[in-house]
Amino acid sequence: MDQNQLLETNIIEALGIELLPDDKKAKLVASMIDLVQKRIVVRLLEGLADGEAQKFAAIAESRDGAKLASWAGERGLDLEKITKEEVLRIKSELIERGNKIK
Repeated sequence: MDQNQLLETNIIEALGIELLPDDKKAKLVASMIDLVQKRIVVRLLEGLADGEAQKFAAIAESRDGAKLASWAGERGLDLEKITKEEVLRIKSELIERGNKIK
């Protein structure tokens, strides 16, 4: 499966857990989103000086996506690309683990 297909893949279907109750699926998806967000934060913080990290924390706490993307862009970081990479990593890891269980 290529990267574009993987991005478009419904993770619930890919894991074969469609029969789980909706509330369980929602919790799983929320957990995945949280993990992706944490990985993005780690990637953005890598190599920042303390002052920069504090500025980043203030922007991240504001939850202003446009401001965060602008901040990242000013530092030569492509937030959209980083986000896609982390989503791909999570999906790949989960599918691989799911296949080992089957």
